Amino acid sequence: MTQVNATSNTQSVFATFSAHGSPQMALAMLQMDLAKTNKEQAMAGIKEIENEQASKKQIADALNAARDLKEAGTIRGSATQAEYDNMIKGMSEYRDKKWAAVGSLKTFPESHGITPAPYGDLNKAVQIWNTAIDQMQKLKTVNAACDAAGISMPTSSDKDKNQAEWDKVIAQLQTKMDTVGANIQTQMVQLQDFMGQYNSYMQGANTAIATSNQVLTGLAKGQ
Repeated sequence: MTQVNATSNTQSVFATFSAHGSPQMALAMLQMDLAKTNKEQAMAGIKEIENEQASKKQIADALNAARDLKEAGTIRGSATQAEYDNMIKGMSEYRDKKWAAVGSLKTFPESHGITPAPYGDLNKAVQIWNTAIDQMQKLKTVNAACDAAGISMPTSSDKDKNQAEWDKVIAQLQTKMDTVGANIQTQMVQLQDFMGQYNSYMQGANTAIATSNQVLTGLAKGQ
């Protein structure tokens, strides 16, 4: 969040009013111009904070999903967000029809360490599909956050190495979330500063206008 000093933009206004009009009104105009600048900075800061909060939530969701995936021993094959979407859609259709896994709906989940529904009990197959779909959705969530943060997803099919890779992902996501949280706190302090300056400048403008009115009233009365 960058603070802008509007004084240079209003010096000419102050000089004009001082030379040809009321110095008090010139001061009021200057104060209102500075107040406007701080208000604009505050509004931009609010937008930045909202974006950072959305980013923090995305990372938090991915962090929780990564912990669940580690617990489940899930691995990651090569997949894009679109591939995850297509696979989740296909798996959902198979679940709703109580079908067993065949073709890519068998090999793709298995490449991620996810067990697709086999032939057998239909109700049991639905439960397995629900579990597999949930894992795939979590993989999509983690993958998106890792791509945004430049973090490598786990790739090893070896159990011990896989767990170590998930530990690394979880630690990096936690660090990223902490960094975003610290940025939000800094931006909140800056926002409070902008709002404080805005209120101060507006109060100064009101005071200057009141003083100008008093001067004009006194002149009108011949004082």
